[in-house]
Formats: sequence, C-alpha cells, structure tokens
Amino acid sequence: MPHYIFHLNRAGPDIAFKDEAHELPNLMAALQKANSRARAVLRRCVRCGPEAVRGTLDIQDADRQPIARIYLSELMRQIS
Repeated sequence: MPHYIFHLNRAGPDIAFKDEAHELPNLMAALQKANSRARAVLRRCVRCGPEAVRGTLDIQDADRQPIARIYLSELMRQIS
C-alpha cells in the first residue's frame, strides 16, 4: 500500500500537530483521512473564525513530495 504523510503547514503557533504517516490504498483514501484529521485540528480552535484560520494540511508521498493540499480556511468555511 502507498505511504502518505500528513504535514500541517503555517497553521499558527496555537495549533499543535505532528506529521502523521499512514499506509492507505490510494489517494482518495488519503484525502478522506486528511480531511478528517484537518477537521479534528479545526475543532481544537473553535473560537477561531474562518478569517483567522491560516495554513494547509499537505498530503505528501513517501519521498515527502506534496501531492495534495487541504486549505484550512476553506474547510473552516465549509463547517462553520
């Protein structure tokens, strides 16, 4: 199974997140898992409005090359 790494980029000092590595069957499964993890990150900053949220959750391959990106501000607008 392919190896994917989730990396939080420029989200701010108040959001803690360590890179996570997952073996998932395909990119669609990685996107679903990353979306779930991004939502969990955003739940920790419930007082933030969409305009205050910055950064991305990047999906990287085993060589740490970015292959997909979730914009946290866009996701925050979707769930607020």
